[in-house]
Formats: sequence, C-alpha cells, structure tokens
Amino acid sequence: MFFFISIKTSKKEVRQKNGRRLDFNTQDYLDVQQAALLMSNEYRIYFKNRAQNLSHYFRYVYNMFKIIHESELCNVDKKKYANILRAQLSNYELLMLFYNANFVHGKKFILYVNFYAIMDNLPVEKLIYKKHVAFCDKEAWGENYDALKYHPKFHDVEN
Repeated sequence: MFFFISIKTSKKEVRQKNGRRLDFNTQDYLDVQQAALLMSNEYRIYFKNRAQNLSHYFRYVYNMFKIIHESELCNVDKKKYANILRAQLSNYELLMLFYNANFVHGKKFILYVNFYAIMDNLPVEKLIYKKHVAFCDKEAWGENYDALKYHPKFHDVEN
C-alpha cells in the first residue's frame, strides 16, 4: 500500500536522481524499453527496502491467479473467477501489481496480467506517467480504452 502512496505523493523523488531530472516525457526516454529500464531501477530500490512487507502479498495474489489458471475449468469459467478476484483489488493494489509485474520480481505474473486483463480496472491516472501503459501488452488492459489510447498498439484495437 505504501508503494502507491509513495509513488503518487513523491513523483518528484521518482523522477530525480543524483540531482538530475529523470522525465519519461523527454526525448531521451521516449523509447518504452529505456523508460522501463529506468523505472525498473527505481522500483528495485524501492522494493529492496520494503520486500518484507510486499513479497508475501505479491506471492499470494500470484498464486491465486495461478490456481485459477491451472485448474481444469474451461477458459470462460477461469476468466469469470479471475474477474471476481480482480474485483477484490483496489486501484492502488492494481497499481502496485502493475509495476511489480513489469519488473524483475514479478515477471512470472505477467502471463496472468495479460490473459485475464488484470489492468482492465486500473485508472490510467494512477500511473506515474500515462505512457507506462506500454509496459504491458494491450491484452492486459482489456476494455480499458482510457489506458489503451496511450498504448502504441492502440490502433490494432477494433472500435
């Protein structure tokens, strides 16, 4: 929970390092891969100091989706149960899962993020920068058209 609050209340800290401004909107960081690498480094530092509080939560959510995914249910039922689980997550929990899934500690979770469109309910305004929607495949956003309009593959979405 502290990750969300910290990120939203201290964007300046996230965008500054060693006295120089780090801004994903500048020409140097327009490339999504460079932005993801930069954000990954910032997230790693943040996570390192809070792993004891966050790790168990991430493992729990990951394993809940894993149980659904590996069950013998048909995909329609799997998605129904995953939607029920997703509905239990607050916007800030979705935000935390978004950044975690896109970096080292949460890479295995990205399969479920994409397959179950877990970011469908995440308001794009919660992201540090709206362009971060590109960190996930467009499938991760489901029908979240507010987020998809910032995704580089938005034009592939049928309206």
